[in-house]
This record gives sequence, structure tokens and C-alpha cells, in this order.
Amino acid sequence: MKITRKLCLVIVFSGLALAFSFQPSPMIQSETPTPDTTTTPETPVPIVEIKVAIMAPFSGNMAVYGKSLVNGVMMVVNDWNDSHAENGWKIVPVYADTKCDPKTTISEANRLIHEETITYFIGDVCSEASVALADILDQSGALQISPAASSPMLTIDSDGNGRRFVFRTCYLDRYQAQAMARYLVLNGFKKAVILANSDDMYSYELAEAFANTYTGEGGTILMNSLGISADKDFSGILTRVRDLNPDVIYLPMWSKQLNLVASQIQTAGIKAQLAGPDSWEDRNLIKSVVEKGLYSTNFSINNPRPEAVEFVKTYQLKTGKRPDMIAALGYDTASLLLTAFDNVGKNNVVKVRDALEELELTGVTGMIRFDDFHNPKKPVVISQYNYGRSLFVTEVPPKD
Repeated sequence: MKITRKLCLVIVFSGLALAFSFQPSPMIQSETPTPDTTTTPETPVPIVEIKVAIMAPFSGNMAVYGKSLVNGVMMVVNDWNDSHAENGWKIVPVYADTKCDPKTTISEANRLIHEETITYFIGDVCSEASVALADILDQSGALQISPAASSPMLTIDSDGNGRRFVFRTCYLDRYQAQAMARYLVLNGFKKAVILANSDDMYSYELAEAFANTYTGEGGTILMNSLGISADKDFSGILTRVRDLNPDVIYLPMWSKQLNLVASQIQTAGIKAQLAGPDSWEDRNLIKSVVEKGLYSTNFSINNPRPEAVEFVKTYQLKTGKRPDMIAALGYDTASLLLTAFDNVGKNNVVKVRDALEELELTGVTGMIRFDDFHNPKKPVVISQYNYGRSLFVTEVPPKD
């Protein structure tokens, strides 16, 4: 059953009584005492405060992501508190600076559980810190939704079992690679080269998932090189790539490496389409070296869906800035949690967990529902760099 979260204020207008048009009879005086019309003041609705921990980096070089997360989350929390004031419900955010460090995250989590008695957690934005948090929370029976941790170990434990109380809002790394592969084959890019780094788990997993899906959809992998590591001269391998004449080159790597490889692809005169994952949104990317390059992402500021358009407009009005992917994921994370509260109607972590498992939410990053391991099945956005700007291309829907 599709469940959509709508927060609305219903205002009931009282009708005014119309005066009768006939002439009234003379008033008959009565000795009956006039009733006391004094009303007893209404008893205020007791406030039920629900603490929600927001765990993210608020200091250090990752602090910008923590701020974006809070901006997105608090847009939802403030609206929810306003609309639930008459019921006496109030969400109270409690912030904890993890610095994206697992040890700090574990220490803060234990403090929040035992001293603040918090059972609902939003965070972290970094995979390592989020997995460390999941290890603590799942054992204690507290609920976690990570906005941006893409590691597969977030929602499964060391034995490969699904964690009971841990969810994520972003997609898995392999999920975005599969979506990109389907998109490319469908749009005529039938011959691919993959250049990846086997020493980087992120790069390796994306390359593997892309290759399997690409060939499964009917494409041909001309070369799958996992040897792109710390080298600075890639002329040898790029000479072979040029001779293969691929339709597309898939580059699942971070900006430091991507800047070198992509610039040398340009120098080598290779005309193939470039494609990659959401690491291409790294702030240190030299966008000119991936001009016209396609990449997968959770969110595009140019997405024409009404939910995304309204979110961008409201975010800019409230903050004076354009929202990034973390802000959008933070908004959807808070929407998931508070919609589950609404559907349950009470503060019960097990029932809220059960409601999340059944939820379908139309969020700013797309329609979200969870699989058996609490990973989202949602659209993947394909964006393209055009003269240094990221433009929305399309959304790739879930496979099933």
C-alpha cells in the first residue's frame, strides 16, 4: 500500500447564526438566577518530547556535509513540530560531532544512549562512522537511518545477516553502477572500457557491478583494467584504449585520480563518452576534464519533479544557498522517520521500525521503499557536466 506523508492544517470555520426576521414578543422577566457563564480554562496538552540524535561531522574538513545534513533535516523537523503542536508532540534534535571518525562516533553513541536515553538516530554521512554507529545501535535496539553511507556493511552484520534497526536513504554503490550500465546500453553505448583502481574498495565494487550488469544488458566490455592506482602517466594504457575505440569509458574513481586520467584521455584524443559514479561530485574535481561526462547521483538540483523543485525553492529561501545531495538526503531521511511516527501514532521504536519497512515515500530524491535488508529501492539520477555546470539528464527507475 502506498503511503504518502502530507502535513496539513485543517481549519474549521464556525457558521454565524442569522437573525429571525419576525418581531419578537416582549421579554418575560424571570426570577430564575442568570446562569454562571464562566468557563473553566482548558487543561494544556502535555508535551511529549521525542529526542532524535543527529550524528555527523560538525568540525574538521568534513563539517560542510554536517551543516548540509542539518539544514535538510531541520526543514522537516520544524514543519512537523508546527503541525503537531496541538497534539503535544515535539521532536527535539540532539547534535553530536562525529568528525567522521569511528572511535569518536562510538563514544558519542554510547553517551547518547545511556545519558540521553535516545533511541532514534540520523547519521552518519560517512560510511566508516555509520557502520561503527550501526554496530552499537543495532545491539541496543535503537533505530538508525543513515542519509549517505553507501557501504554494504551498514545494513548487514559481520555474519551477513540484515541488521534489525538500521536503514539507509542513499543507494548502495553497486546499485548506482548497475543503473548507469542499464542507461548506457539502452542509449546505444554498446562497447565499454572500465578504468578502475583495485586498491580502492569503492572503485573496485563499482567496476565489478558495472561490468556484470553491462554485459547482462547486452553490452560488450572491451577492457576492464583495475590497475589505475598511484601512477601519474597513463599514456600506455590509454594508447590501447584509443585503439579499441570504445563508445564509453567508465571511470569509478575519486577526483584526485580522475583529474589526471580524464585530462590524459583528452590529450590522447579519445572521443569516447565518459561516465562515472557520484564521486564525480567531489568539490575538488576539475570539471573541464569531464566536460559532457555522465555520472550517477542521488539528487540533481535541476530535477523537474515537483517535490524536488519545491525543495530547492524552499531550501534557498531558508538558507540563501543551493542544496547539495547531502541536504536532499537529510530531508528525505527526516521525512521517512517522521512519516513512520505519524503512521504508528506513538513513540515505540519497534513499531516505528516496522512502519519504515512498509513505507513508500515520495521524497525529493524519488520514490523510496526498502528491500529486505533496509536498502532503498529508488530512482538513480543521471546528470551531465555542461560548461562546468551539472545538468539533470534523466532518472533510471529501479530494476523491479
